[in-house]
Amino acid sequence: MGDSKKEKPVRKTRTWACIGLSSLLGVVLVIGGILVCILFKDFLENMIRDQIPLRVGSKITDAWLHPPVKPLMRLYFFNTTNPEGFLKGEKPFLVEMGPYTWEETMEKVGVVWGEDGSTVKYSVKRTYRFRRDLSIGGVEDRVTLPNIPMFGSINQMRWAGKLVQQALSSMLDILKQEVFNSTTVGEIVWGFDHPLIKLGNDVLPPEKKLPFDKFGFFTNVSKGSDGTLFHPALVRNETLHMYNKALCQSLPLVYQEDVDHHGVNTYRFVPPSNVFGTPKENPKNKCYCKEEPCAPSGLFNVSACQFGSPVMLSWPHFYQADPSLVDAVDGLNPTREKHQFQMDLVPKMGIAMHATARSQINLVMQAQEHVKQLQGVRDIIYPIFWFQTGVDELPEDTVNLLQMAVHAPERARSILYPILFAVGALLILSVVAYLVKSLLLRRSKEEKVENGGHQLPGKTTQARTPPPDYNESA
Repeated sequence: MGDSKKEKPVRKTRTWACIGLSSLLGVVLVIGGILVCILFKDFLENMIRDQIPLRVGSKITDAWLHPPVKPLMRLYFFNTTNPEGFLKGEKPFLVEMGPYTWEETMEKVGVVWGEDGSTVKYSVKRTYRFRRDLSIGGVEDRVTLPNIPMFGSINQMRWAGKLVQQALSSMLDILKQEVFNSTTVGEIVWGFDHPLIKLGNDVLPPEKKLPFDKFGFFTNVSKGSDGTLFHPALVRNETLHMYNKALCQSLPLVYQEDVDHHGVNTYRFVPPSNVFGTPKENPKNKCYCKEEPCAPSGLFNVSACQFGSPVMLSWPHFYQADPSLVDAVDGLNPTREKHQFQMDLVPKMGIAMHATARSQINLVMQAQEHVKQLQGVRDIIYPIFWFQTGVDELPEDTVNLLQMAVHAPERARSILYPILFAVGALLILSVVAYLVKSLLLRRSKEEKVENGGHQLPGKTTQARTPPPDYNESA
């Protein structure tokens, strides 16, 4: 009996301690569920965003230095099928030849970090491999295009006067230069020996020499920013900028629409429709119009960045350009689906999940009275070729990583807060149920003690009536 009496206070203490701990844990879990519901998603997203900035030795930096994807560069040439007819006054009839596809391997080299790690300098090493399986033909295919070096040399002398132009014409005769050339795809892309390039580098002063000894559209190519990383937490109403060395400026990008890729929502950013507009349409382009009249809408003068060559940039097939440019030639059909420059960015991280950069190179043809090689040439913006670079599909492991980064915070929140609520509420309800039960048992015991085992007040006992045949004596 003595041991039993001693155990009761200990048992009671343990019981109340268990009740207190269960109550406290239940309240903590319920509060935790509320905090997870409200704050956990932002907390986890901030953790992910903290890993995005380039830092020495980080996984993101390693992927940036050695990209896991290999972009494809596709070229489409405008083959002139009636060169003689054009010089006789016909519209140029162009037939698009392409794609001719190269796979690009890109690596950052010469990387130098700033002292505080907030800046980085680097060069880009690009290696191209021709993909015959993704092309309509081989690099030996021939295409008829205007003789751009010849037009470039004539353009340099357009204000030189009659005698100088006649002398230039004689030199072009000696070098057997004509308005159109038939050249292989490989030569026109990566360069070939051209007599005018060699002559120019022989006679020009050192400060005006060309930085290459061959003529090719991708000789000594430099594209500027790769546009694969933007700041995280993108919003639809902001304007992004991607520097493009070929344009001598940053290319603005604005939101167009939401696009889904493998279950990941992205924001599609595209250049504004007036990015290549006239100064009247886009006042920011006023400084690029050096001479009146300015170029028609849809063209951007890049001659200052291309060593004075009479070259203008546009979107493929003169997409979003002045209709007169399309009407001046046969064979163009601009469409948004095929010819729009676009980048699909994961808004939370600012990473491009799909990107297609497109541009078209055009020659500015101008008649020159004293250069006989240009007989039949008239003022026209002549399409040469257009190209697109980008990634069709990201590797599966990269897609899985992006899916996890985008969906994990919401999934974790949706799983955690109901569990915390349920467990916390169950503990609290269990404690309440135990306390209610204990209270009822206590009251029941108190009532029995008060009654002392006798009839309760207010209750009477009714006598049972014997049956009719009951024998009292018995």
